[in-house]
Amino acid sequence: MLTPTNLLRIDRDVTFEPGIYFLPDGLHITASDLTVDGNGATLVGTGQEGRGISIIGQHGVTIRNVTLLNYRHGIYAAEACQLAIEHCAVHQTAELAANSAFLNIWRPVEQAYGGGILLHRVEDALLTGNDLQHQMNGLLAYHSRYLKLENNIANHCSGFGFYFHDTHASLVVDNCADFCCRYQPRAQEQGHMGADSAGFLLVAGSSNNVFQRNQARMCGDGFFLAGLSPDGKRRGCNDNLFEGNDGSYSPNNAFEATFSRGNTFWNNRAMHPLQHRPAYLVYAIRRGFSQNERICALAESFDGGGQERIDSPDLLDESPAVFRYRLFIRRRRREIAMPMARPRVERLRDLALHETVRAIHHAHRKIALPR
Repeated sequence: MLTPTNLLRIDRDVTFEPGIYFLPDGLHITASDLTVDGNGATLVGTGQEGRGISIIGQHGVTIRNVTLLNYRHGIYAAEACQLAIEHCAVHQTAELAANSAFLNIWRPVEQAYGGGILLHRVEDALLTGNDLQHQMNGLLAYHSRYLKLENNIANHCSGFGFYFHDTHASLVVDNCADFCCRYQPRAQEQGHMGADSAGFLLVAGSSNNVFQRNQARMCGDGFFLAGLSPDGKRRGCNDNLFEGNDGSYSPNNAFEATFSRGNTFWNNRAMHPLQHRPAYLVYAIRRGFSQNERICALAESFDGGGQERIDSPDLLDESPAVFRYRLFIRRRRREIAMPMARPRVERLRDLALHETVRAIHHAHRKIALPR
């Protein structure tokens, strides 16, 4: 077993000696095809600065069973592929003060907020069973693709549970990002609840991703797709699939997709934040200036300004909060409702990750919309 030391460079398989270690400058992975087993060890930084574990330009690296505290980013990976981060815990990373700023969701990677894990130009990565709670951001993924996120938890973050910036063809299943919210005070004892925080946030053209069975309850927004950059350029988050997710109890939108196209929302859940019923008073799905969206088993009505809300419970099935087997979409302000069978998606377990994403989305895109 190895005792971790500050600025340690790791170039082979190692298992840490259990314990708590003060590593203000973290450690570095300097070779490929190796496994670092933390064996329950805790690495502690100082002043919420620096990185706990850095992986730059390597492939085939696995990090597991380690806890990191008090860094700006707990685990940082760049220009890496075939990466696995398993059963790690990262907490107390750098965070903006509570009740302060409205968030900038378009920050480039050079100015990224603090967070548990930051991926930059990473391909073919697996993140599973990680605890990323109680900090500003759980995962920050920039310019990456072919990620698989499963069974991670990023509850109680004051920014974003899971953030995707120009990130594509990824599979995000069975993750939890509840209570990701913040408050921005404004004049005359007023303020904004949410301040662009979200459980799952997609920006800068993040497209062709699959989100299944994730939870983002009581967040600023549950699932937010932002397709218009601050300079007025469209960078739509297109052709994503959202199936079986729960964005309930948001003070704003359970699901929001703006300036994007071709996204599919299937069998998702959006409950009212004050009462246990469908979201009549807040937006269940807001699709401002978006095109060719498929919303399955969701009742909606036009409310002006490009905004839509649930207020037609007669079009829902026997479980009014869980939307199933029905397509409801607007074309030229005409409402169209039709029953539909679930698309057939078979043999997905036998496919590679990027083929899985492609197969799932292709199965949903084959549904023909009425004209």
